[in-house]
Amino acid sequence: MQKAPSIRLTMIIICTCVVAFSSAFAMTALFNSDEPKPVVVEEKMTFKKMIALKTLEEYDRWHTNGLTIREKDTAVRSILKAYWKLGGIDVKDYQLENGSWQYNHPWSAVFISWVMKQAGAGDRFPYSILHSKYIVWARNNVKKEQQPLYAAYDVTDSLSAWPEPGDLICMNRKRNRFNMNTIDPSCISHCDIVVEVNKEQGYIISVGGNVGQTVNKRMIWLDQNGFVDTTRNYKVLDAEEKDPEGSQKEIFGIIRVNREY
Repeated sequence: MQKAPSIRLTMIIICTCVVAFSSAFAMTALFNSDEPKPVVVEEKMTFKKMIALKTLEEYDRWHTNGLTIREKDTAVRSILKAYWKLGGIDVKDYQLENGSWQYNHPWSAVFISWVMKQAGAGDRFPYSILHSKYIVWARNNVKKEQQPLYAAYDVTDSLSAWPEPGDLICMNRKRNRFNMNTIDPSCISHCDIVVEVNKEQGYIISVGGNVGQTVNKRMIWLDQNGFVDTTRNYKVLDAEEKDPEGSQKEIFGIIRVNREY
């Protein structure tokens, strides 16, 4: 005669059925629920955000495994050649090996040009070996266009408050004292690209080429209204930089990149 199942086996079967029924009920309730499903909104990748992204990618090429690569290192020789080629100059190895040549040929403007090209600027940016060329161009855009892609303003202009990632910071070099009105296409200047904004603590982080012979980050302080605080010093975020600070009085303008593009 066949034996009846034990009590223990019977309980296991009952529990298994209950769990299965509960799971099925829960899944049915989930799919039939009137509760709104969470909506995932993908943030639009604008040209301005792409500029900031490509700037950081370029920064990473010069900073690997915790080490900073400088301009005379053979590891970045091909990178510098690509920068200069975009500026219309075919640079040779012996020139890049020469400290005097490097000193007299700053590559910060062709670095900016390279980033703009990689971000997709195409023919919408005047690639140059001089920052002043595109600074003046962006300044003139304000007069000629209603919604220019690039628009340069004096650092005190109301439109210069709260720079955003992708915008450019315009600075004087070699003790020059140009401003947005007096600078011309042949002047010596410098620009960084903003990659981070901290409104709570009142600063921005920018990235520039040929800063300490590498691609470097800079912390720039803002006042409570979001303008560059010209009473303070910026700080280059490089432990090996011999002179890591400089006066923010050197900053004379902001190039805003239209966030609608």
